[in-house]
Formats: sequence, C-alpha cells, structure tokens
Amino acid sequence: MIIGSGGEDITTAVLNVIENHVKEFSPYDVYIRSMYEYFKSREETVSEWEQHDSVIYQGLSQYQRDGYNGLIEIANRYSGAFLCDGVGLGKTFVGMMLIERFVKKERKNVVLIVPAAARVSVWETTIKKYIPEILDGFYSFKIINHTDLLLEKNENLMNQIQEQAEIVIIDEAHHFRNRSSNRYRKLFDMMAGGDVRNRCLCLLLLQSITAFWICSI
Repeated sequence: MIIGSGGEDITTAVLNVIENHVKEFSPYDVYIRSMYEYFKSREETVSEWEQHDSVIYQGLSQYQRDGYNGLIEIANRYSGAFLCDGVGLGKTFVGMMLIERFVKKERKNVVLIVPAAARVSVWETTIKKYIPEILDGFYSFKIINHTDLLLEKNENLMNQIQEQAEIVIIDEAHHFRNRSSNRYRKLFDMMAGGDVRNRCLCLLLLQSITAFWICSI
C-alpha cells in the first residue's frame, strides 16, 4: 500500500496494527487481563491499610506515628535506621507497628531479636494482646533472644535467618555496640553473609542514645 506519489510502502505497518486487533486470545488470557484491569486500581495502599485495617496504628500517638514513618523513610533510603528515645516513650509500640506492617501487610520474613528478660514480659505478651495471629497463624515471623546468637545449637537457625530474613528488628540494640564482643561478631556474620545484605531491612530500637534500629543491611 503506497499513498501518494513518492510515498513509502506502509503495507507491513498497517498489517501489524490490524493483527493486534484481530489476534485470538485464549479464555484464560482474557480472564487474567480482565482481572488485572478490574483490580489494578483497587489494591489497598499502605496508608489505607494503616487507617482501616491496622490494629496498632490506631493507638499510636502522633509522635509515635512520626517516628514510625521516619524509620521507614530512612531505612528505605539507607538500608537501616535507629529509633532512639527515652524510657517510657513507646518504642515497643513503634516496634509493634513495624512488625504488624511487615508481617501482615507486606508478608515479609521478619525476625525480632530481643533481650531474654524482655521476650515474654514485653514482646510476647504485647503481641498476644494485639496481634496474636502472627504467633499462631501462617506468618513468617520469629522471635529470638540476643543470647541465642551465641549458642552452637542454634547454628542452623542462624543460617536460616541469614538465608531467608527480609526484616530484622533488634530491641535494645546497644547490647551489640561493642565491636570486640562475640555477640557483635555473631550478629555481624549473620547479617553480612550470603545475599542478606541485598534484601534485609534492619530496624534497631534503643533507649536514649542507645536505640531501636530498623536497618536494611
């Protein structure tokens, strides 16, 4: 097909356009495409989830929400973040908000590393009160003690965390501040090995100038 004197043959281009409109698709392809078009603008945003579905977010004070949002923003930019404030200002609930979001909304593999003394009295008790399903349901969430990193019997567990963890939250992370300690070295080796540095977001909670570290390693 040539239009006008000195024109170019556009037969191939026209046929390509026509073929796109008359191409046959299987019923499955039509179904998948229709579902995509139907739901593509209906996926719940994080903000919508926080406002309507989150259990923890509704109970946070504004300064805690600011801390939570700041942690996410900093961690996404630098692969990690610290939450540092004084005693009694609600770091645990900021941590709970992070856990709820990453475990329930984003379905990440989350590890919470806590002092042994705070595991049951603080974390497990609070989780069971507000979001007990993440302990008993089909969610990828695990709590370990700081000291678990040093036990030889947990070597396989540490390897699993190294291979599979996507989010690591460390409470009272100042216990790992001494670079010459075995505890620091074990944590460093676990976080630095394999591909974990490329996929893991690490969050650290600390008191005052110590901290809560949310950190993408």
